[in-house]
Amino acid sequence: MIFVTVGTQDQNFSRLLIEVERLIRIGVICEPVIAQSGQTAFESDLMEVVASIPIETFQNYLEQSQLVITHGGVGTILSALQLGKKTIAVPRQESYGEHENNHQREIVEHFDQLGYIIGCNEVDQLQSALTKAQAFEPEIYHSHNQVFCQLMKNWIDA
Repeated sequence: MIFVTVGTQDQNFSRLLIEVERLIRIGVICEPVIAQSGQTAFESDLMEVVASIPIETFQNYLEQSQLVITHGGVGTILSALQLGKKTIAVPRQESYGEHENNHQREIVEHFDQLGYIIGCNEVDQLQSALTKAQAFEPEIYHSHNQVFCQLMKNWIDA
């Protein structure tokens, strides 16, 4: 199963969902697809689309998925990486009215350069990213939260 999530921002991100549906239609994507559409109104007869889901269901979809296709939200990317999931990220972009700035593009480029994800700046790169994902093995993500917390504790105790 492929899990697609576009986040919960109030700006439309239909271009990603339209491209996923096109790739299903032409046979590039053959697995079942569940898409969390958030505030993007989108209907499809080729994939299951849900607007909003409880966090437990979201986590369950991440765990069950063979591949995650997501917007450039760092929370979703980190959640997928912590589960060791192959992840393709397509950032929401200011030029399309999908976000107020291009910080998601920067996030996607950074995680892509580190080998954690496959980044696509445009949806027309998704088909080649899916091909790349077949052999892609993401770098193992290590959170530095515990190190940071220990440094803060040491500083406070000093």
